[in-house]
Amino acid sequence: LERQELTMEHEESILVIGAGAIGASITYQLVLKGYKPLLIEQSQPACAASGKAGGFLAYDWCDSGPLKQLARKSFQMHAELAKEFKEKHGIEYGYRALETFSVSSSVKESKIKKAKIELDWLKQTHIGKFETIGNIESTAQVHPRLFTQAMVDVSCKMGAAFRTGTISNVKINNGEIAGVYLKEGSEFIPGSRVIFAMGPWSERMSKWFKMPHISALKAHSIVLRPENPVSAHALFFSHQNKTGDFSDPEIYPRPDGTVYICGISEEISIPDDPTEVIPSKGSCEQLIEFSGLVSDQLANAKVETEQACCLPVTDDGVPIISEIPSVSGAYVATGHNCWGILNSPATGLVMAQLVSGEIPEINLTAFSL
Repeated sequence: LERQELTMEHEESILVIGAGAIGASITYQLVLKGYKPLLIEQSQPACAASGKAGGFLAYDWCDSGPLKQLARKSFQMHAELAKEFKEKHGIEYGYRALETFSVSSSVKESKIKKAKIELDWLKQTHIGKFETIGNIESTAQVHPRLFTQAMVDVSCKMGAAFRTGTISNVKINNGEIAGVYLKEGSEFIPGSRVIFAMGPWSERMSKWFKMPHISALKAHSIVLRPENPVSAHALFFSHQNKTGDFSDPEIYPRPDGTVYICGISEEISIPDDPTEVIPSKGSCEQLIEFSGLVSDQLANAKVETEQACCLPVTDDGVPIISEIPSVSGAYVATGHNCWGILNSPATGLVMAQLVSGEIPEINLTAFSL
């Protein structure tokens, strides 16, 4: 569509701001309800954390807090969506169930009490505790960037639209949302309902609405390609480095033969442009060094990517999935922290239900403003 035609077609419809996993999932669920939302992103789909996350999924790891119902529903939806997209649309995005292990490791071999290792691509010398913490019924994975892009592509084929643009302001008439202005106010996009799914950039919303603080947690990761693929097992490490300090690296082999490794984070002031979120000096190098310590196959692997992204974090650790008080037609979904990929399908579902006037099937009291 030409830009003018696109704007007119979607004049009285819904705007979704942010094309990460959350915004893409909201858009897809709205399309299933017959809406034709317009999805707006500063750059491209999955340009921030959703393009650089690990994509680990767990059924019951959030059971101890308010996320229990949301996470369990979302885990089930991930399996259903993967099957649906493969069968109906011919799209696969790296979903698979897998076993998950808790592993202890140390730079100093003398610190390790040896445990039996079930994976032949790990080195015995630096590995200690090795315990199962998830099975194929309770843990799985997706490739987050491919998942997000698939949601956007299929949504657009079914009536949604996508465009780039940076939101600079919103228009509110008599307590009702009326649309958004793009960068420097040069263009106005009308919309009677607007859902903001801006991740850590949700902090910018405080200029327009009364919003709680959203901080940005900068997370580092690398992607390796070993000469031979390693087995489908997710590993959560407790690693002691040469100074005696502990860190928590995670290793996720992917169906495409690559291996994703993350584990170093820091809180930062978020830049305006997602492309400006770059690795801090030495952080990815530490992950490369760690991977070589625990596996000869990873030690010799090609380093395909060194990257960083920012996760949205609320002060209480609970995401926000809510109408925005005092502004009719405005909604927000953000603050999912490291569980954003896991919880995106169910967040999309309940937000679509909320926007369409239905009672959400998951109680949103804990997530409401």
